[in-house]
Amino acid sequence: MRRLGPLLAAMTVMLALQGCVRVPWSAEARPPGPTGVVSPPTAAGGLDTATPPAVGRPCPITQPNRSTPPGEAPSPNHHGNGELWTAIDRDDTGVLRIRPDEVETDGSLGRKMFWWRGFPGSLTIEGRRLDAPAAPLRARIPAGYGPRGFQSSAVYFPSDGCWEVTGRIVGEGREGRLTFVMLVARP
Repeated sequence: MRRLGPLLAAMTVMLALQGCVRVPWSAEARPPGPTGVVSPPTAAGGLDTATPPAVGRPCPITQPNRSTPPGEAPSPNHHGNGELWTAIDRDDTGVLRIRPDEVETDGSLGRKMFWWRGFPGSLTIEGRRLDAPAAPLRARIPAGYGPRGFQSSAVYFPSDGCWEVTGRIVGEGREGRLTFVMLVARP
């Protein structure tokens, strides 16, 4: 129970965030196959597959690897690589189900997302839909969390479907990336 204190404090901060700064999606070129990109499912690949209701093609949903960020309590939703971590929000079937109150006025599907940075640097988030054409994911990354450790964000999916999300941290002459795939479902 004692270890829940930092997580509860972080969740309280997330709920208090109202004045986030919008950071537009960056169209910078990515090299083919960045580190951490999810491959098709294999026996040891850590992936589940689910079928988007409207598309009918499998989505290679990333199974969280339970890598816990430094100083945090373990969680089955943690996913990381030693440089960058997140908590992959999903239901028991592996799907991120958007609530009606998370549908934005422009129709996009918003969700708060936690990140932890393993070294000092700036976080950017980008995403693309894998199963159909769509505008890129948008992200808000508020200031005020310092250069390292916990960082809140909000991501906005222009549509439901199978999405590849990449968090990237750059600082001190280093770069780290964390990529995962999630199936997003509209209410």
